[in-house]
Amino acid sequence: MDTWELGSDITLDRIFRKIDIIVENIHQHAVEPLFSMDIKRRSAGLPYSAVSDEYVLKRMIRLIAFSERVQSKVIDKMEPVQ
Repeated sequence: MDTWELGSDITLDRIFRKIDIIVENIHQHAVEPLFSMDIKRRSAGLPYSAVSDEYVLKRMIRLIAFSERVQSKVIDKMEPVQ
C-alpha cells in the first residue's frame, strides 16, 4: 500500500486514488458473508444492538445508584444484571 506523502502536490484525484487503495485492501481481507451483511447494516443506518434494552436499563440503574453514593450492600441486593 502506498504511504501518505504530504506536500504541495496534493490533489483530490491523488487523495481519492489513495482512498481507493485503502478500500481495496479492506475488501481483500473481508470475511464473507459477514462483511457484506455488516456493510448492508451500516448503510441502512440501523443501530446494532447485541444486548437487550432491559440489560442496558438495569446497568444504568446500578451505575446511577453508585454515582449517587448508595451503599454497596444496598446495590448488591438489587436484581442482578444478566
